[in-house]
Amino acid sequence: MTSAKRDNSRGFTVIELMVVTLIIAILMSIAYRMSGIGAESENRNRTVERLQKLENCLSGYYAAYGSYPPVPLQGVSRSIDAPVDKLGVQTRSNAEPSGNRLSERWKNVQAACMAQPVAAKFPFPEAMDKRIKEVSDQVQEMVRDSEGDILQRNFENVDHTKYSGNVSDKGSGDKGSYKNATEWSNVRIFRYGLLSFLLPRYLLMLGGEENLYTDFAQWKNFNNPPANISNGKRFENDFPNKDWEEFKGWIDSKNIFNEYTGKIKRTAANQDALAMLEALPSQSVCRRWIVNLEGIVENGDTYYGVNTGGSSSGGLPPNPYRIKQDHLCESPNGSLYVLNSVTVKDGWGNPIYYYSEPPYQSYQLWSGGKNGRTFPPWISVDSLEDDKDKKTALEWMSDDIKIMSN
Repeated sequence: MTSAKRDNSRGFTVIELMVVTLIIAILMSIAYRMSGIGAESENRNRTVERLQKLENCLSGYYAAYGSYPPVPLQGVSRSIDAPVDKLGVQTRSNAEPSGNRLSERWKNVQAACMAQPVAAKFPFPEAMDKRIKEVSDQVQEMVRDSEGDILQRNFENVDHTKYSGNVSDKGSGDKGSYKNATEWSNVRIFRYGLLSFLLPRYLLMLGGEENLYTDFAQWKNFNNPPANISNGKRFENDFPNKDWEEFKGWIDSKNIFNEYTGKIKRTAANQDALAMLEALPSQSVCRRWIVNLEGIVENGDTYYGVNTGGSSSGGLPPNPYRIKQDHLCESPNGSLYVLNSVTVKDGWGNPIYYYSEPPYQSYQLWSGGKNGRTFPPWISVDSLEDDKDKKTALEWMSDDIKIMSN
């Protein structure tokens, strides 16, 4: 008798297929969550690392100058109730509480937190005008309402008597000219954020056209003409009437900066002049801490052999709309002028915050964390009268990253 051969090669049942599919889905879900956790951990670690590097720079600055960087207020106060302009800068200091919930006033709170910004801003060279016009046209195509303002960079086309705001610069002497001069003196063409103290300022900011450094109070009031390294004397002692006009003329004649980007241009012809500029004590002191800025400065350049910008190409951002937030200042007549900008952001691409008050013997440096929102450390949450506002402030601060700020 022959027995029938038993067939053991059967397929999966429907239930078995469903179980396998469910297991695969669960594993994929776990892997996805783990990748998210890994990304958040990476962002947090990157933030902590950048905060630590900035703190190393601040320690070096304190050792050199006996204080922390005296970053000037960019708005008019640190009030969380003050109104802000279209660029997020406070416009009045005597504002009364609006009655709106804190959650509705984030732009006001952020303006207060960024009253002493990390970012430094300064004019592009004149050769950048064509590109800025192109970007302005692109913005107009993207936004066809009141937000689509025409962008400009031609500061040299504005009457120079409007730059300073000093009594001696009234022009014709009538009140109208003086009012214009006073208004222009408040235009933030130069924004002396934290990086303008941690990077060699002349090597960072001197690439624009001459009259912005010779006629504009925002440069002359914060910067003195340097001494001649070859003999230790001020430049005006070497040449008749040597001042910022002469010094900036000397800089331009040596072809030190790229006429399009404003970044340092290193050639055989300008190496001696560049070495002289780099050797100025006010610039070379940055050697003490600049290695900490390697690869973390948006739009950064190379100083003393350290590439602060890493792989960043610099210039205007590829997305034209972003220029409205990151690279602008506003004139008294409402025109938006495009500025160059350098900054350091946290691991999520949000601003890092800095706070220090005279006599600048202490500071706080922090990130708003994943949610990007925070609350001013100089204001007690308990001082908020509304319980919902207190809850909002605590939620904003819940993922803040603060390390060993002094």
